[in-house]
Amino acid sequence: MLQLRHAGAPSTDDGFASRARPDTAPTTHQDDQQKMGTTKIFRHRDYELQCSAKAADNGKFAPGLVVCKQVWPTRPREIAVPRGDFATEDSAIDAAYAQGVEWITNYG
Repeated sequence: MLQLRHAGAPSTDDGFASRARPDTAPTTHQDDQQKMGTTKIFRHRDYELQCSAKAADNGKFAPGLVVCKQVWPTRPREIAVPRGDFATEDSAIDAAYAQGVEWITNYG
């Protein structure tokens, strides 16, 4: 909702302008991509594996894994992947994929 100012001119101030930090620069699309990481989707048996790698400390990558059954019930499950020092996104995604296949073999 737009707020009205002195002469009835609309304001686009959302009330958070006073909380902005002047020492920070605006983020770019490239910054967002580095924070978001990379995600690859694989199929294994009746499951979809969403394997991801997000930037972590010291230029390393942290793996992430979401497993979703492709037949009913299809509720997604976030599976813990052991943390390690993965130098590349691909190695972190490979670790997530291996954990996903192991999870499907044991619990799927």
